[in-house]
Amino acid sequence: MAVPTATSPSDQPRLRRTLGLWSVTVSGIGIVLGAGIYVLVGEAAADAGNATWLAFLVAAALAAVTGFAFAELSAMFPEAGASAAYAEEAFGSRAGFVTGWLDVAVNVVGAGAVALGFGGYADELFGWDQRVVALS
Repeated sequence: MAVPTATSPSDQPRLRRTLGLWSVTVSGIGIVLGAGIYVLVGEAAADAGNATWLAFLVAAALAAVTGFAFAELSAMFPEAGASAAYAEEAFGSRAGFVTGWLDVAVNVVGAGAVALGFGGYADELFGWDQRVVALS
């Protein structure tokens, strides 16, 4: 748990919450559509074979459980920082620090995956080099 300090919470700088339901929802849909559903569904179906429907059902259940867990945690700890704040509250500042940087790394890799997927679309549609489109 976080160690209380002598200063009151109002003295510390706070992040403004500017993301609303609409912007978060649209961002999530864009990430799912951009990186996963169209780019990788063929490869996933080839690996899963006739159990593709089961793979999608398991993935949906895991996504729902993750969403419910984050909803519960955000209600318990209403502060900016998401999983880094939750890890810091539960396991201390070092775990929160590592979790925050892992979130950054995941987002960088995810952005690269989306860029490569878009580059693959541009390659198929217009014959443009996938790597050049992904880098631009």
